[in-house]
Amino acid sequence: MSRVGVRDHLKFGYSWLSALIVATLCLVSVFMPATLAAQTLRGTEFTSDLGGPTVRWTEDWEASLEGDDDFSTMLMLQGEIMIFAVMFVYEPLPEMSMRSVYFSLSDVLVANFDSQPTQVYEWQAEDGSFRGLNVIQLSGINFVLYMRVDPGVAGVGPTMQFAGAPVRAFPSSLTAMQTEITIDGLPAMADDDGEELLALLESNEASAADPSLADAAGTHQRVPVGTTAKIPTPDIFGGEFVSETNDFTVRYGEEWSPTDSMIGEFSLVSTGRPTTVVSFIGRSTTETNRAAYFEDIVARESRHAGFIGSVTDDDRLLIASWSNDDELSVLEYVFVDDDTVVTVMVTLSGSNPERGIDRVQQIELDGIPILQGWDELE
Repeated sequence: MSRVGVRDHLKFGYSWLSALIVATLCLVSVFMPATLAAQTLRGTEFTSDLGGPTVRWTEDWEASLEGDDDFSTMLMLQGEIMIFAVMFVYEPLPEMSMRSVYFSLSDVLVANFDSQPTQVYEWQAEDGSFRGLNVIQLSGINFVLYMRVDPGVAGVGPTMQFAGAPVRAFPSSLTAMQTEITIDGLPAMADDDGEELLALLESNEASAADPSLADAAGTHQRVPVGTTAKIPTPDIFGGEFVSETNDFTVRYGEEWSPTDSMIGEFSLVSTGRPTTVVSFIGRSTTETNRAAYFEDIVARESRHAGFIGSVTDDDRLLIASWSNDDELSVLEYVFVDDDTVVTVMVTLSGSNPERGIDRVQQIELDGIPILQGWDELE
């Protein structure tokens, strides 16, 4: 294949990546309750009217504003065969760890591809950020998708940065981003090294073959949490939420309060210990093979360090994993009818987070307690 042919082939794969990233950014309603249509940006810098960080870039990049409201701002910059995206969240999100934010975004991203990642490596960095690498094939080309979520400071929420490029071009592409894009004067993807990131992917292959190597790489692995007795649903509820968009109903007790920082369509935070956040996200679906749909999700989630296990029923899937030594994450996918699937995200934090499961199970989704099958986890 000639050099021109190679470049055209790369651009074709890149065009798929670009389209999918745009679609993904539009789907991230989990963090952007009110998004606007993408706007092409002229010039080489942008600062939100809300006073967020200033992003600057060289003329080699095409920039677009994918969302901008009082909750968050998202920009995407496209190079010849590479993409950079950044999202600033203005709400502190005190109830959510960087891992929870990362997986909320990463899972939406990966779910938009027809093929599953061929390599995955995700970890918590020493600075508190959560980072992840996925390799996905597009049009016969292997692309690296690298995402990092950094904690916010001084009452500001986290920052997400994303980089995508062909595997062979990833180190040089990342260097170009760091040289040509700045955020408040600092290089994009500061302190990242493309060659070292690719080396992590290679080392992860060894970790998969020998689980004892995983902890040395900075990930966390935990044993199953055991069983929890089911608590009867109370007769008196503290409140109710009805989704006008996706037609489902959540009922909850007096020990729960709706959060000010909306995650998904509706979120609750516990008034007791352990600190617990429960969020509900509904979407329309035409999925008819639920078993295959659930199998794909389990295959993806089971690659995450700390994965505990899953339980599948005809219309629902439950997945549990440890984020770190004192944070438990549980996802439940529920087909409330043939046209709607609701994702329930539960994050429990504390010295013994699993103690809060019984309280979570008192919340009802369309009249049925959530986290069905929890006591079946092994």
